[in-house]
Amino acid sequence: MNNTISYYLQKLKRFFSKHHISLKYTRFFHNVITNRRIVVFDTETTGLDTSNDDIIQIAAVEIIKGKPGKSFECYFATDKDLSPTQAVHNISNEHLAQKATDKKEGLNAFLDFVANDALLAHNMIYDYTILNTNLLRLGLNSINKKRNPTFCSLTLTRQLCKLPSYRLGDIIASLGLEGDNTHDAMDDTKATVNLALYLKEKIEHS
Repeated sequence: MNNTISYYLQKLKRFFSKHHISLKYTRFFHNVITNRRIVVFDTETTGLDTSNDDIIQIAAVEIIKGKPGKSFECYFATDKDLSPTQAVHNISNEHLAQKATDKKEGLNAFLDFVANDALLAHNMIYDYTILNTNLLRLGLNSINKKRNPTFCSLTLTRQLCKLPSYRLGDIIASLGLEGDNTHDAMDDTKATVNLALYLKEKIEHS
């Protein structure tokens, strides 16, 4: 009997600990998006291997005290085969030949755009990891979570909304928000901005 009681007490402890962490996370997000600057960003890449694949497009939009502001976008050339992923992001080598900028200069400009502010992405762990891999490969400073707090709109949506699917396009459709999940980095970033502002409002009214 004592073992059974102990087991359920431990389960309750873990539940309330997890709930407390989730509450702190959402409150921290709300404080940052309401009172500070947060940079929403997205990447399009040559694949899902965060150790070896290349970023071929990066886009970002700032939110300052709850209001969208300036945007940033760059394309980068790659020597990797785009055919396996072109159906997803619709970016061809011909497209990159016309629009691509020097990758080191472009990612350095992205770091300047971010400065010392917070970052938000949908499925942050992927974008954060592949971004840092590409930065380090070029000898640039990686994103540091102490300097740049990170938030994941996927995690926040799961915590705040009960939905049948948490893919960005499905979330936008389910919540009736503006935006398209086209797998163009700027389109996806703008959709994520609208989601982030919706989550801000939801926290305020919960």
